[in-house]
Amino acid sequence: MQAGVYVENLKNPGAKVQLSDRFYQECLTTLGGAAENSAMVLDDRGEVLFCNDEAAMIFNSTPEDLAGRHLNEFVLNIRLNAWSPASNVAYAAFSGSRNQWREYCVLDSHGEGFPVELELDVLTVNLRSLILLWVRTPARRVLSAGFEA
Repeated sequence: MQAGVYVENLKNPGAKVQLSDRFYQECLTTLGGAAENSAMVLDDRGEVLFCNDEAAMIFNSTPEDLAGRHLNEFVLNIRLNAWSPASNVAYAAFSGSRNQWREYCVLDSHGEGFPVELELDVLTVNLRSLILLWVRTPARRVLSAGFEA
């Protein structure tokens, strides 16, 4: 992850401010060296605060293009609602406690859909509950006869 390219939405959806380097470093410290893994951090409303290059590459995008967008804009059928931040955090905490990867359809910048696997969890930084989103490409499933699905 690179500092300086990540933004956070304020109450005015059109206004954006750069995240402080201190907040960014505290997120990385809390993640425990996950910079080499594909990860995104969302606010409690489901808007992307930042993501690393690996996650952006899976989404066929860049960290700059994803920052500030709501997850529902590019991940179909994910249960995050901008109007219910407390239930978003509760849902992420429940999903994270079960260590469940789920497959979702994602839209790239051209509107083309493709599958990714996501795992939600909660990340607490400065007494603020954020949503941690792990991202990976789906593993190919091998059927009992040895054929790939």
